[in-house]
Amino acid sequence: MLPSSFATQLRGELVAASERTTNAYARQSVINQIDYIYQQARMTDDTRTLLLAELDTSLSPYYFMSSLATLAEEGGDASEAIEWRLKAYESSVGTATRFQWGASYARALLRLAPERRDNILELSQALLAELPEGAFVGRNFRVLVRLNTALMAWDQDVQIFTDRVRQRCATEEPDSRSYLNCQTLFEPSE
Repeated sequence: MLPSSFATQLRGELVAASERTTNAYARQSVINQIDYIYQQARMTDDTRTLLLAELDTSLSPYYFMSSLATLAEEGGDASEAIEWRLKAYESSVGTATRFQWGASYARALLRLAPERRDNILELSQALLAELPEGAFVGRNFRVLVRLNTALMAWDQDVQIFTDRVRQRCATEEPDSRSYLNCQTLFEPSE
């Protein structure tokens, strides 16, 4: 815990930085950094207040919703954490971005409510149906690997997911980076 005098000074400097940043694009980055600093300082009430205030004006509020989900999960409120992950997914825009936030929501369900099998399977299928171009390279592939790993740890027999990914792999050019990456999803983990 920070000494109260330091916390007061830090809070003042972070509020001033927030107030000085009016450009919407710069603000997104600054608020993310302030959130990070507050969280590192264990000033969760301050970061929660900051993030909630940004939701209506942010160009990409799903980033802040994700942070609110993390705060809720760390605070032991699984239901609130899941709700924020869902809101982040629903408000995200763009194919790759929606895939990323949808996978984050799915992993939260797997972690916090693994008994919600129907929701998890339905969401996984929806994500696969919207799998973005370039799904087997870069950010998309990293997201897919994390989702695949979490699903397989939850239930080794998640055949629907595996079958859909295999179908998509088959459309990739043999020997391409996408094809080779895709094949690693089916190799036994060591």
